[in-house]
Amino acid sequence: MTCLDNVSDLPGWLSDALCLAVTGDGLLRRQLFTDSDVSVLAFRRVLAMTSIDPGRLHGDLADRLLVIELDRISEDDRAADQAITAAWRAAHPVVLAGLLDLAVEVQRVLPTVRSGRLPRMADFAQILLAVDQVLGTIAGGAADGRELVAPSPPARRAAPARAAAARRSRSTR
Repeated sequence: MTCLDNVSDLPGWLSDALCLAVTGDGLLRRQLFTDSDVSVLAFRRVLAMTSIDPGRLHGDLADRLLVIELDRISEDDRAADQAITAAWRAAHPVVLAGLLDLAVEVQRVLPTVRSGRLPRMADFAQILLAVDQVLGTIAGGAADGRELVAPSPPARRAAPARAAAARRSRSTR
């Protein structure tokens, strides 16, 4: 994964390059100048971008974004990096298990997800709709595939537990 940190402006060429990296692109090259063998380098990567205000985004890039707005950390809740790292190490197995459980449930319900109108990034929108179905949420803008705003921190912490409870409820029926 590549992360662009503290983005304040994206020139058109970089916006286009990010779009190609996310949806997939490739390069064709001859192995050697003297032969006709062709090598293909194909890539498709997840990109992360942090920004307080990235400025105006080109439509193609905006269609590929999953926006997560984070609340400002109050002075009382701030912690040193060492404490955050220790808390992450302790939470990591539970977080990973929750994400993997969510991925399994999303894959399970994905074939049943239907939307009357799909946007340009139809596969992405269907995955977001499946996440909503599994978690019982209605994410802001997910229906049109352009934006998903994560719920408040307490709700984010409760999401894996909600998904597990929903799975238990379905398995006991």
